[in-house]
Amino acid sequence: MLGVDTTLSISETSVNKDRDNFVSDSHRDYPQSRDDGPRQVAFEAELFQPPDAPPEIEYRLTNTGPQRRFYGGAFYPFTGRSESGELLPIPHSNPERTHQGIGPVDPDGPATRAEIIPESPDGGCWRANAGIVILRIGLSVELDKGDTITQRDTILVGPDAPCPPAERQLLTDTLSIGGIHANVTELVAELRLK
Repeated sequence: MLGVDTTLSISETSVNKDRDNFVSDSHRDYPQSRDDGPRQVAFEAELFQPPDAPPEIEYRLTNTGPQRRFYGGAFYPFTGRSESGELLPIPHSNPERTHQGIGPVDPDGPATRAEIIPESPDGGCWRANAGIVILRIGLSVELDKGDTITQRDTILVGPDAPCPPAERQLLTDTLSIGGIHANVTELVAELRLK
């Protein structure tokens, strides 16, 4: 549960290959440097609802094509807020990845992941104790066919967002497959709140 009276569920996940139909407008309009063929990836998300803690979502991105390099942000597949700005995913650190980090928007505010995540719901929702900044460092990983990368986020209501948030929430981000600006692909997780 995202809040005392607010349940969270994952409606669907999708891979969007057509830039003209991207949900997010935050991607840069780079020309494709090369096209490495079909963007064969599988993407799924699983929701975890601890009894006395905010919900968490684990994302899994699997390379279903040939061995290739995937380019993304410090916490891929997602780096940032929901499209509405109401939900704030707080990524878990992954010791296998270097150059990752989050920090507070307010330099005098809570600075660590543990300080940003509340111990109990506030005003009926699991609300972040502060806004965060996620380092926008481009990283890459080479994946063989069948290899999967995972990320797990704690999902909170943003510090200034309404409780409950809007019923439909979209988490989106883009990554490149095969080259830094090649085969730009959008991953979308649609969440429902009731």
